Amino acid sequence: MGKTQQAVEVIQHGLSSDPLCLSCYDYLARLLPGLGRFGEAEQAARKAMQLEPGSGFARLHLVYIEAMHGEPAAALQTAQQQPPGMWRDLMLAFALQVGSDRVAADKALQTVIAEQASTHAYYIAEMYALRRDPDNMFKWLERARANRDYSVQLLLTDPAILRYQHDPRFAEFCKKVGLPTTTDAKALP
Repeated sequence: MGKTQQAVEVIQHGLSSDPLCLSCYDYLARLLPGLGRFGEAEQAARKAMQLEPGSGFARLHLVYIEAMHGEPAAALQTAQQQPPGMWRDLMLAFALQVGSDRVAADKALQTVIAEQASTHAYYIAEMYALRRDPDNMFKWLERARANRDYSVQLLLTDPAILRYQHDPRFAEFCKKVGLPTTTDAKALP
């Protein structure tokens, strides 16, 4: 609901009584970048990976954090550590969107679209946000809404998406999904 700092505090309180709560670390990894706390977000993602070493979800968070933080080489290296499959394809696509190889970025994005459009439309919207392509980002947000993609819940905490919070389409989308248009999260520059 746009109260990122409050959500982080609640999760951190939960960790004080259950320091091995995997989902808590996963959520911190997703929420903390919205507060500009990339280092802490990376630590949370790494802790989630430590608690569940095979988790593609936690590694995906780390790749996205590294990509948002402007570390394309680190994001690519992290993605390449994932075994082949759906998770690796998502990770490579995220990592490549912020790198200099546009051909590889386009190819990776098209692979994800071809294979995962019905299940990961929100992630595709995030990739377009990283590419600084708001038209396609909003198109894929609409697809995520139509697909009932649960990741839409991250909208008001997502620094890449929030780059476009002053675009009128952002307020329209928030209204459609029942979210406020204000947030304490910060957009990427």
